[in-house]
Amino acid sequence: MSEMEEIKRAIFEVALSPEELERLKRIQEAIMEGWKKQEAS
Repeated sequence: MSEMEEIKRAIFEVALSPEELERLKRIQEAIMEGWKKQEAS
């Protein structure tokens, strides 16, 4: 990861509340699961 990406991510994470971060993680995991299922079929 480039330094710029790390900085952007740090700012992004600070701007979100822990609840919002948790929700984003769950959404990301659901997307990843969906992709895995698509690849398997």
